[in-house]
Amino acid sequence: MRSGTNPLDIAEVAKKAGWTGQPLKKGSKKDLTYSEGGGFSMNPPAGSGESLYIQYYPGCGHHGESALL
Repeated sequence: MRSGTNPLDIAEVAKKAGWTGQPLKKGSKKDLTYSEGGGFSMNPPAGSGESLYIQYYPGCGHHGESALL
């Protein structure tokens, strides 16, 4: 992730473009909201034909520092 970029800023831009978000579904941060210290996963609008997704993992664990994938 670019230095100084807040994951919530990225999520807000994606939501404005119609993407949906939810807490992570696996791992030690499973089902924790971002405000509870968890990460998030975002998917493009239904029917858009996009196969991309955004995931944010908070720091620590096997991903190392905070990672935006």
